[in-house]
This record gives sequence, C-alpha cells and structure tokens, in this order.
Amino acid sequence: PDSVKAALEKALSTNDVIVTTGGISTGKNDLVMQVLEEDFDAFVHFGRVNMKPGSFTAFATFSYNGKHKMVFALPGDPVSCCVTSLLFMIPALRYMERSKIYKFPVAPVMAMLGKENANKRPEYHGLAVTIDYKKKYSLVGTSTRNQISSRINSLADANGLAIVNTDTEAIFVEQYEVILFDDLIYTDTEAIFVEQYEVILFDDLIS
Repeated sequence: PDSVKAALEKALSTNDVIVTTGGISTGKNDLVMQVLEEDFDAFVHFGRVNMKPGSFTAFATFSYNGKHKMVFALPGDPVSCCVTSLLFMIPALRYMERSKIYKFPVAPVMAMLGKENANKRPEYHGLAVTIDYKKKYSLVGTSTRNQISSRINSLADANGLAIVNTDTEAIFVEQYEVILFDDLIYTDTEAIFVEQYEVILFDDLIS
C-alpha cells in the first residue's frame, strides 16, 4: 500500500486527472481502490461495470491539497484497458476539454462474429469495419477473432466495437450497433447514407 500511495501522491502533485492500470481486481496485491478510499478519502462513483471485457473498472474523485482530483482506475489486461479507455476515459476527457464531439459515433454494421455471448454481461467485440460501396455505402464488419482480454491483436486490428447483448447467438450475419473509434465516420452528421445537403458552389456550374 505504501508504494501505491507514494506513486499516487507523486502523480497528484502535478496532475488533476490520474489514470491507473491494474491493481483493482480482487487479488491480494490489488490495492489501488483500498489506497484511494483509505488514504485519500476518495468517493468511488463506480467500482464494477456490467460489461465484458473490463468489469473491474473504477472512477473516483476527491480533494487533494485543496484541488479537485479524478482517478480513472482501469483494468490491467491490455484489451480490457483499451476498451474501457474508449468507453469511459477518452469521452470524459474530451467532454472536460469542451470538445463539441466527445462521444465516439455509433452506427449499424452487418457482421458475423462466429460465436454466441452466453455470458450474463454485454460484450464489446472487436471488429474491422469497412464501407461496402456496392450496397449503398453500408458498413460491414469482420471479427478480429479471439477476444480474450490478454490478446491485444484483437483490438489492434479493430476500428469498432460491436455491442453484443447477453444470450446472443452471433453465429450468423447480423446487424449490430457498433462504436466506431477511427476516422471512418467522425463528423457532426452521420454522412454514411445518401442525404440532401446545402452546398456552396464555387465554379461556373451555375452562373
């Protein structure tokens, strides 16, 4: 506990938002939450999340030397850490810096995941999403295969997270709501279908 406390104090001396990875599960060496609550009197807004991967994710706030501090305590497994960063940390930081767009866009995507989600938690499944120009610019996704939380390639090859509800038999091609986290679609409007827009013409098409 002393080394965890010392590391947090060093980080808190120069930062208002702290991100930790690992040390928040139920093992004997998972001490981050204990230290935050006992040594910093932190208020834990949530300490477990009903999701897969990344159920051991926490967010806490407290005052330190008269200043408001925030801690995102993320899982240690690489995929769990990345997924929870995309879902919680990055949108929150964008919101705090007053970004106009702080959430990642969500769009319908056709995909076959090749497995069922028999788990009692919703699953976020990595997809490689592309635009199918032959089908009215619809989005199609390919599973990045084995989704275990220690296999970082399942997320390194992905640009979207399919939201797979519990007890879903995802062995056929289905439409999923997918969180897109690259620049495939990232605008104020969902410009993925044929729409009517006001356009400024700057050549002699109409004079």
